[in-house]
Amino acid sequence: MEITRPHSSKYYRTERCVHAYLLFMILMFTLIPIRNNLFYYPYAISDWLINYQGGFVRRGLIGEVFHLLYEIHPYDVRYLIIFINVTCFLCFLTFAHKVFRKHGWSMIPLLLPISCCVLPLLFYRRDFPMLLICAAVFYLTAAYVKNKSKRCLAYSIIVMSLLTLIYEPSFFVFFPISALMLWQTSKGATWHKIVRVSCYLSLPLICMLSVVVANGTGDTAEKIWRSWQELFVTFPDGKEIGKLGEGVNFMERSIVEVFIFHLDKNFGILSWPSVSSILNNIAWMMTMTGTYFLVTHVPVIDTKSHKLKPNTQKELLGSLFIFQCLMTLPMFTVLSCDHGRVVLYCIFSTFILAHLYIKNKNILFLPPPIIQLNKHIIRKMNGAGWTGLPIVYFLSVMLIPYVSTPSPTLTDNILVHMTEKFLFLCDKYLNV
Repeated sequence: MEITRPHSSKYYRTERCVHAYLLFMILMFTLIPIRNNLFYYPYAISDWLINYQGGFVRRGLIGEVFHLLYEIHPYDVRYLIIFINVTCFLCFLTFAHKVFRKHGWSMIPLLLPISCCVLPLLFYRRDFPMLLICAAVFYLTAAYVKNKSKRCLAYSIIVMSLLTLIYEPSFFVFFPISALMLWQTSKGATWHKIVRVSCYLSLPLICMLSVVVANGTGDTAEKIWRSWQELFVTFPDGKEIGKLGEGVNFMERSIVEVFIFHLDKNFGILSWPSVSSILNNIAWMMTMTGTYFLVTHVPVIDTKSHKLKPNTQKELLGSLFIFQCLMTLPMFTVLSCDHGRVVLYCIFSTFILAHLYIKNKNILFLPPPIIQLNKHIIRKMNGAGWTGLPIVYFLSVMLIPYVSTPSPTLTDNILVHMTEKFLFLCDKYLNV
């Protein structure tokens, strides 16, 4: 049943304005020439240059392919990275728009984290290619669960394995939910199901364990960086590139150093309990709470009648979002300090899985404790009538603390980021 409110059309127009506002922020940085930011040393480029020239290491597969292509014919690898990023970003938006439009969901939950990137689009590194490949894993696994197609299962396993070798943090996005989907399709006793699912997922699991072990060393990093020396000479970036790139240089840190680094960036453990660290953790909790609200209370609008529809998917969206956040907890704590990028993975995977579940409810059954927890939260939120007001949703979009990296602060929100983007444009291109 449609919600026939007197301000339904006004709500629709407001929602469209917010869409336009966020898209403007995104396109402003997608279409702007980014030559002023194209250097080999920063993480955005150097992370792609990791290869196997110093031995097998994490994230080296793409870099090895790039290096092989360069040996076949020299080229400026930076522009290939840009092409992949921009192409995958546009494909991501096109795919997301198609799925969201099908269900009448507003794209605000997806556009917000992208808009809050205060740097050029290239900062998202491998994220949009990985998001699209994660979606492919979900589709292939769901196709196997539905049709018992061995071919879909084989493709899914291959894609999961390659994805792990390309960018190992994505393992926490696709692996747990895929294992859950395969578990529920297995018949027989518990031990039989464990053996079957373990056999299915042994290859991607082995790949994950191998990249964890093969983290690399300082010597490995030096060899990788020197393997690109001819590229640096042939296509110089105008800056000193003698020192190791940030992405490659991270291999010099031990696992313990990496964990402590991320924990400090995330929660300020080395300065705890300072005022700044306490405020940082408050902002972090506000970000997660606000994002959960944006996902579960996403506006559902009939584009033909311009009227609101009841959001009947709150429990589904909330349960999926909580599950994905719990599964990606290593990325939120000891493996990453890029909260905004990790949350983008959680949001996108939530809506894609919800889309697949709505098409076929037999593909996925979440753990009962998570479902019960989410029901309790939704019940409490529904009891507070103000949570259903459109103005509350839009204020949340504008004011919740959100930043791509590292952890958010109380002064981070989309209005602040918009101002920063505007000032950047004035400084770089208008000479103001």
